[in-house]
Amino acid sequence: MSSSSSPLRSTDSIPHGRLVPVEHAFPQTFHIYNLGKGPYGFVLGEHQDKPLYLVSTRPSLYSNRPDIVLHSGLSTKAPPLASLTSTHFNSATCVSLPPRKLGDAHGKELLTAHDYLFGRYTFEAEVIHGPSDKRDRERFEWRRSHGKDVKALGAQSAGWKLVRMSGLHGRGPKAGDGNEVVAVCASRGNGRTKLFSFRFLGSGTLDPDSRWTVMAAMSGLCIFERERKRKLLDPGRYICTLPRRSIPVGHVPDCHAPS
Repeated sequence: MSSSSSPLRSTDSIPHGRLVPVEHAFPQTFHIYNLGKGPYGFVLGEHQDKPLYLVSTRPSLYSNRPDIVLHSGLSTKAPPLASLTSTHFNSATCVSLPPRKLGDAHGKELLTAHDYLFGRYTFEAEVIHGPSDKRDRERFEWRRSHGKDVKALGAQSAGWKLVRMSGLHGRGPKAGDGNEVVAVCASRGNGRTKLFSFRFLGSGTLDPDSRWTVMAAMSGLCIFERERKRKLLDPGRYICTLPRRSIPVGHVPDCHAPS
């Protein structure tokens, strides 16, 4: 991972090349910091003085950049680890995920918005089960929450919990329907430097460098960016809003890695 950094400008291009595999595990708890990376750039890390990745966002509605790019280092020149692109005419957001190993194709999943007034987002992702590395697709759902695990983040009293909908019971806390909560996140209100907090829980902590981990983190970043844009009172630049029509469950539109 590169330790160099450069200010992010609206004219910067997304790095060329394929998405890179996950080489560094995500910490169980991470935060988004505003450390002077420009108006469209933030850093992700466990602590302010130990940032891991640069997070760049779409500078304007008319830009052809993805809404969010998670870079594999602290520079805009670092290859993308994952990216997220929303479409403004349906409820689906396409997330490009890293390949399992160098040379493989990148993956893609949908994050779908539901129940806009109350707030709910769903996605499916591949989960590895047991020592045999068996892979199954499972469904996950972000729900609004005022629970103790959200409050423990030290952010706003209201946030989000990520619920594993398969019915498999891990060691994490339980949602009201008995399903396991595998992550929580929350924006940090009027914070100027620390803007957002995210924590993996229960079985969400078992595979810190997997595609699922990246998908969970990217979906949380989508929520962060939506709430940040809402705070700026600029509805034309929201992402993850519920637009005019929906894409059928299971349909994945064509989307590509940043180039």
